[in-house]
Amino acid sequence: MTMKQLVQLVAKPLTPPPPCCSSSSQDDEDDDVVRQLVMGRWRSSLSSGLRAALACTIVGLVSLYAPDALRRHITFPAFSYVVTVILVTDATLGTALRGAVSALHGTLMGAAPSVVALWLAHRTGAAESAVATSAVVALTAFAVALPESVGPVAKRIALGQAIIIYVARRFQPGERPSRGWVLLHPANVVACTALGVAAALLAVLLPWPRLATREAKDKSRTYKVVASERVRVLADAFVVAAAVGVEEADEGCSRQRRWQIAACMSEAKRLASASTTLLSRMNAIKEDLQWEQRAVAVAVEEKDNKGSIEMLLAGMQIALATMQQADGGHGRNINMVGLVMAMRDQIRLALLTPNNKQQSRSTCTPSYQLPATSFDYRNHEQHQRASFLFIFSLYQLHHCCCDGGPKTPSTAATMLPNAKQVAPAATTTTRQKLLLLEQPAADLLPDDEQEEEEEAGQHVEQDDGPSSQAGAATAGEEKATATAAAAATKDKHSRQTRSCRRLVAAAKCGFSLGLAVLLGLLFSNDHGFWSGLIVATTMTAGRESTWAVAVARAHGTALGSIYGVLGCLLMSQQQLVAMDLRFVALLPWMVLATFLKRSRAYGPAGGVAAALSVVIIMGRRYDEPPMAFTIARLVETFIGISCVVLADLVFQPGARPSVQAREQLARCIAALAACSRLVVADPAASSELLKRVQQELALLRKHAAEAGSEPTYLWLPPFPAACYETIQGSLGRMAQLLQLYHQARRYMSVSLSQQQVDVDDDINTIQHRRFSNLASTSLGHCLHMLTAAEGKEANKKPKAQVVVDLEAGTAAACGCCYRDDEVVGSFVAQARELLLNDDDDDDSVEQQQEEERFLAVCCLGSIVLCMEEILKEARRLEAHILDLNNNLQLKSALADIL
Repeated sequence: MTMKQLVQLVAKPLTPPPPCCSSSSQDDEDDDVVRQLVMGRWRSSLSSGLRAALACTIVGLVSLYAPDALRRHITFPAFSYVVTVILVTDATLGTALRGAVSALHGTLMGAAPSVVALWLAHRTGAAESAVATSAVVALTAFAVALPESVGPVAKRIALGQAIIIYVARRFQPGERPSRGWVLLHPANVVACTALGVAAALLAVLLPWPRLATREAKDKSRTYKVVASERVRVLADAFVVAAAVGVEEADEGCSRQRRWQIAACMSEAKRLASASTTLLSRMNAIKEDLQWEQRAVAVAVEEKDNKGSIEMLLAGMQIALATMQQADGGHGRNINMVGLVMAMRDQIRLALLTPNNKQQSRSTCTPSYQLPATSFDYRNHEQHQRASFLFIFSLYQLHHCCCDGGPKTPSTAATMLPNAKQVAPAATTTTRQKLLLLEQPAADLLPDDEQEEEEEAGQHVEQDDGPSSQAGAATAGEEKATATAAAAATKDKHSRQTRSCRRLVAAAKCGFSLGLAVLLGLLFSNDHGFWSGLIVATTMTAGRESTWAVAVARAHGTALGSIYGVLGCLLMSQQQLVAMDLRFVALLPWMVLATFLKRSRAYGPAGGVAAALSVVIIMGRRYDEPPMAFTIARLVETFIGISCVVLADLVFQPGARPSVQAREQLARCIAALAACSRLVVADPAASSELLKRVQQELALLRKHAAEAGSEPTYLWLPPFPAACYETIQGSLGRMAQLLQLYHQARRYMSVSLSQQQVDVDDDINTIQHRRFSNLASTSLGHCLHMLTAAEGKEANKKPKAQVVVDLEAGTAAACGCCYRDDEVVGSFVAQARELLLNDDDDDDSVEQQQEEERFLAVCCLGSIVLCMEEILKEARRLEAHILDLNNNLQLKSALADIL
């Protein structure tokens, strides 16, 4: 069906379906989608657990039943289990290949340099000293953790090899190490590492390879199914909302329809959460696709398409949420029902049809002419703007699904006939805005005086003669030179900061590992390497949620140890000493450990610790009672975890998740302020800034979740998790609105150029600049409140006073002098005047212009709605920040009293 055929559908408005007859079928379809997602997650976890159990079984069988020539080199099968679990847990073929390369890199960093250290220790006799051994381990850990280009897997394997080589030395009573042992001992550790890597690769390949390409395609197909259901639910909600204002006489029917809208919105939120989970998994395996060369091009294309679809679906959901808050008044939208339902069917068909590229031309041939409606441009009421945003987002989604991308200036200029070439924006905009994000959060307050100076310089350049233009050019060159010097200084400072942080992280790693080895050897000489091994295999360059990760590791170790001891005791009582039955008992626990790894309570740290504890206890081959071995290993593990927590508190006391969350909150607000200052519709600048905003928001959510899991200390106030959750919601909504705002502005610039409408660029820029000043001023006030609460107000440099000539007409008003309704109202008045300007009398041309004007109305209504909602969210954010400061002050006072 083409868009020209939709004119007949719009001419005869469709009556929405009764609310009761179709609700059960819609609920059944939604439940089927959610059930498929749950079953897919269970199948993936079950497959990962079975492959992990297969890898551990391979290691056990090789270490027990391999030929003597090979088995005598597998002297530390426990480290083979550790390497296997690190590489094979929830891994694809790309992950296993990347892990094999990381293991090789880690061997070059850990085992190769140890030969010289062992030779020196053998010559000096320092190998028997616990202090000397701890010092060597600490220096090795510092050298391994210092390089920034080395991945975490390679560092963990290198540190694990160092622990086994320096600490876990097995001799017979009275035996002394020989010269050949200096080379043989590291070679045995390398053989154990190779066994773990080979077992991981075989487990990923058998019985059929688990490819990241296949998983990406499955996740992409599932995401399209979920996206099609979201389109259906949101379109049905729009249809019901359009009928609310028509049947106001029947209160029961109107109330029932409002309940149906609320149910659709709830279902849309649940499906949006499922989409977020699928996108996160697809981003996680993105690096694995690079190791499978044939999927690189597909991965990049899918990524771009998914981001556009998610943005437009979020716009539709925001529009419906705004319509839901309004008290009726959507009766005019009944004329758009046919258009919405037809586009809904085409979008769902495009999403659910395989090989979308080949069949999109035959299934949905989009036309860029929208049908004309009986819309009165003079009555641009406020409650109609939400429906305009919905139609605009739906139209963009229709174009994205049927033609592979949203309608932007770069695509529309080549697709639409008689397209004008749009002049490129200033080249310095992107660089200037990105430089703002590299500054500290306290320096990112809105600088209205600088903008006023720029405007004044432009007006003076236009009014005066060539002499003033030459002076302005010289001033511009000086300003560019100063900007470049400031950027170079800033880059140097950022490099120094990163180097300092890297040194602190390396020192923390060396201190924690050396202390763990020292305390472990003092407790037990035979099992002292376990305390260092738990630190080495879980070490990260940065600081994570210390307490939460430590608790998860402790719980996982305890659960795995209990299961391992019970399994060994039951088998010994039943005289089932065959190791094959032990590996059969590993099967259910490895599956359970995979589920624990994906759970919120334990996470990757707890799941890996649970898996390692079981395979180490049940897969050991030397004679020792399982209970004594388990108790000794538990004690050593808790020693290692305590050393990690102590090192974090000593070396990075200011890196607590609560402190990081507050600093990250300031960075998010600064990034939003920089994005709101963008006045020129520059696609490159807006995309870069919006991408940075999303990254900052993701970090804020991570730090806030980690801070919420930290314990409450008596001398510190508790973390206000509820306040941060509210602020995150407000910031996320502002980010979505800004993305839709810039998308609508980019489309509007092309639409006006196609219609050959004369637009006063100065007036248009002034309107957007007023909105930009108002939004950035509000965000700057939020940032000022955050920095003032932290006591940074005294370090703020005073701004230089700018002398402005009022008679010259170059003074610009401050953003706080504007009101929200005045800024939005002036833009609405300009848009209404633009749309009512029509001098063409030809019927065909007038019809085409009417169709294009309808889409222009939707675009302008979207811009206006985004302006209103952004300013409202900025005001709400001010209240949330004030509530956060008051909450922190109150809790600090209570902590001081206690």
